[in-house]
Amino acid sequence: MANTESGVPKPEQARADLAAALNAIEEKLNVPKQIDRAAERAKRRVVEVSRTKPVALGVGVAGTAALVGLGVFSIVRSIVKH
Repeated sequence: MANTESGVPKPEQARADLAAALNAIEEKLNVPKQIDRAAERAKRRVVEVSRTKPVALGVGVAGTAALVGLGVFSIVRSIVKH
């Protein structure tokens, strides 16, 4: 931060610093933007794994599908029993 001779920041610099801080805070607190970025990172990872380890990706997808199916089956069975 640029200071004047008295040690007090110049107004222009103080405004610029405040704007930068507010932009950084907004960036961190913008949940939809953070979700979009996380989804993009996940997509890139899946594409990379599909290129380098297609069998591992297939096993992961099959395992996830089995867990979801088991969960749905358990819920439906619980509802039907009652």
